Amino acid sequence: MTISERLFDYMDKNRITQAELAKGTGINPAVISDWRRKGTNPSANKIISICRFLELNTDWLLTGEISPSTNETVQINNGIAFNRNSSVTMHQPPKKELTKEKEEILNIYDKLNLKGRHSLLTLLINLEQNPEYADV
Repeated sequence: MTISERLFDYMDKNRITQAELAKGTGINPAVISDWRRKGTNPSANKIISICRFLELNTDWLLTGEISPSTNETVQINNGIAFNRNSSVTMHQPPKKELTKEKEEILNIYDKLNLKGRHSLLTLLINLEQNPEYADV
C-alpha cells in the first residue's frame, strides 16, 4: 500500500473529507485531489502537516508499521498507538466477533468527528488505567 493509499484509506474509514484535510493542514485542495486521482504521494513537508493534523504516527503513514524512535515512546494497545505527547494513532485491530454493547460503542464512535473521537479515546484510556474500572 502506498502512502497516498494509506492516507485516503484512513480518511475514508474515519470519515475525514479532503476539504477538512485541506483546511486543517493549509494544503491546497487541488493538490490533495491530485494525490487521490493520480495516485501520487505527498511530499515530505506535507506528510508532517498531515500527520500533525490527523494525529498520525509518521512511521505508520510512511510504512504502515510503527517503529519507535529514540525520542518517542510508542505503546500499541488494542490497535491504538500512543506517544509521549499523548497523541493517538488509530490502526485496524484484528477482526473479532463483537457483542451488542461493543457494536453500540462503535456506532457512537462512528458518529463523532475527529476531535470527538480523540476525546472519547482519551477518556477510555483513563478509565482503563484506573484500577477502580479496569477489568483485571
